[in-house]
Amino acid sequence: MVQKKSSVDSEDVLNPRTAAEKITKNKAKDEQDELSEEDQQLVSELEMIVERLKESSVDIHRSAMENLNNVIRSTTSSMTSVPKPLKYLKGHYATLAELYGA
Repeated sequence: MVQKKSSVDSEDVLNPRTAAEKITKNKAKDEQDELSEEDQQLVSELEMIVERLKESSVDIHRSAMENLNNVIRSTTSSMTSVPKPLKYLKGHYATLAELYGA
């Protein structure tokens, strides 16, 4: 006898947004597992910058934004591909957009 899958599973499959989020999370997890030491250091630096931006001090925000600017400019050699810092910041987009709107 075949059992029917739970309604949660079928809703996830039918909901394109949920499915896309799962795919994106899985890709991000796979990419993070395959990162070189240099890329892991870049990811940790970017996460630290995002954490600084969450703090309440304006002086910290200014220095964090300067650091972010320097990191993006220093790693961007050509515009034929997406710069790594922007690729790794993709997961923090909602947080950055919320902080910008605040």
